Amino acid sequence: MTSAKMEKKKITKRVRRVIPDDVQNKSIAVAIEKAQALLLTKEVEGQIIDKLAYSFPQKDKNGKEHSIDGLTFWGYKACAENARVNAWTPVFMKPEYTPLSNGKVILNVGVKNPKTKAVEYGNCVFDPNSRFDERTALTNAKRYALDKHISVPQRVAFIEYLKAYEPEKVLQITSTEVHAIKPKELTTSVTKTPDDAQKDIALKAVFAQVGNIKTKTGVNLDKEKVKQYFKNKSGAVSMRDLSVVELRQVWQELYTIGQDPKALAKFAKEIESVEVINEK
Repeated sequence: MTSAKMEKKKITKRVRRVIPDDVQNKSIAVAIEKAQALLLTKEVEGQIIDKLAYSFPQKDKNGKEHSIDGLTFWGYKACAENARVNAWTPVFMKPEYTPLSNGKVILNVGVKNPKTKAVEYGNCVFDPNSRFDERTALTNAKRYALDKHISVPQRVAFIEYLKAYEPEKVLQITSTEVHAIKPKELTTSVTKTPDDAQKDIALKAVFAQVGNIKTKTGVNLDKEKVKQYFKNKSGAVSMRDLSVVELRQVWQELYTIGQDPKALAKFAKEIESVEVINEK
């Protein structure tokens, strides 16, 4: 019994995030956290996020400006799934919660590499009274854990790949030009690609918007009927047959409907008669 308890304690060990004490590194760390928070808040609110990397200028203690480049959660996920060697899909473990004396909570989550069996942990503190804080904390904790799985050279190669081939995916926290870097081949893997990741995000955002409509207006739209409605409208067999641009248009249409009570009532009545056809 004692051995089992010790093993469990070892597996669920929390990893504390430490920001360097010196002012310069601390300011960079805060800027990065703000950049991440900006993206994560939009994502958990159901807005479409197709950015995989971010970049912004930062002056060092000598006044010299340099670029801070990093990956968003979706960037880390895509990087992990498109590793040049031993491609793998992250397995997210059930989060654990530890209350603090100040009323806040530490959320800790493990991420497992199913091929190597390696498990890394990430944690984030959140305010349980804040509407989106927990979901943002969960996404952040997953990102911190993924960060420990992915080597620095691989992350750098991924960012350079995006800047060279898909610079529109690099989010500028401040207005500054993105200079294309000489490309490095990220992967020859045929597993999930950045385009597929974009579509996953867009689909997630569409149905998050349906949830937002219920939260804000109390109108409960049947997600399966909503999905069938837009499939019928576009002539698609599956929502995944729609392009990312078309999925953005679906999201925008739902967002617009949710802002107009009359349009929402009309839409709700219209989808009542929709017959759901299960995808094969």
